[in-house]
Amino acid sequence: MKHHNLIFCLITLFAVAITCKTHDQAEIILPRVFLSNPHDLVKIKQQILAGDESVLQAYKTLCREADSSLQSGQFSVMDKPFTPPSGDKHDYMSVGPYWWPNPDTDDGLPYIGRRPGSSGRIYMADG
Repeated sequence: MKHHNLIFCLITLFAVAITCKTHDQAEIILPRVFLSNPHDLVKIKQQILAGDESVLQAYKTLCREADSSLQSGQFSVMDKPFTPPSGDKHDYMSVGPYWWPNPDTDDGLPYIGRRPGSSGRIYMADG
């Protein structure tokens, strides 16, 4: 998961760009992102391009770890060791705990999380 976050950050840093005007009316390219501040990303990119040591080491580490992550393989929903109830390995499947009303309170709150089955075996369904 750590490597996927690094790749996400790198892609975000150099994301698809849109044009906007700054206070001095010069055009700058802002990345079109949803989870980061595009102005911060532009500033960091400028620091990287200027060789600013305060961000350069982190950038080099990010690139090295992202490159390493690319060697870890290609992953697919087909890699799961079981077949979902639909019978099609192409289908996405997510199994989570069940939440039941609390039998010890009048309003049933707070709900109680329980794993399906007595052993939690469903978490490693074997088809």
